[in-house]
Amino acid sequence: MNLSLRTILSLSWQSVAYGVGVVGSQVVVYLMLPVLTHNMSKEEYGAIPVILALFGFLNMLTNAGLPSATFQFYNNTEDEKERQLTLGGSQFLFFIFAAIPAILMVLYARQISTFLLGSEEYTLALKLVACYLLTDTMNTFGEIVLRIQVRPLISSIHSIFMMGCQMGLSILFVVKYKMGVTGYWL
Repeated sequence: MNLSLRTILSLSWQSVAYGVGVVGSQVVVYLMLPVLTHNMSKEEYGAIPVILALFGFLNMLTNAGLPSATFQFYNNTEDEKERQLTLGGSQFLFFIFAAIPAILMVLYARQISTFLLGSEEYTLALKLVACYLLTDTMNTFGEIVLRIQVRPLISSIHSIFMMGCQMGLSILFVVKYKMGVTGYWL
């Protein structure tokens, strides 16, 4: 097999393997819609997209180019010590970039809830979102490490496992324990 065909096949395999996690997360969202709409009030269900938009904005800021910079710096050197320093520095920056907005969100959750949703009712959910922002950011760093190590299958299994846990816990907290928006984010 010539080199270009082998490269194309390898890229195709990695694209499919990494894509499973991306496609799977969207499938989970669509599978969860009827469960959530039947088990939450309109007000609660309406709060979820507003909080998701806030989370998406903060997540974009916390990851703003850091994954690409990590790949770039890591791959621009062959020195193992510099690579380790790149990953350590990246992990530190991922944490700090997420911790700052997360701390502010916890401190001002009541005000943010009132401003965005017109009620203090979602204060606890916003505090959970702050914790999730930090956790999700560190999870993103872990995915970068898996991708640097070129482990597409493990990365996809990780994504599928995370989606299954999120879906199962959402159903448990929203349907069984009737926790609404808080249960969704918990």
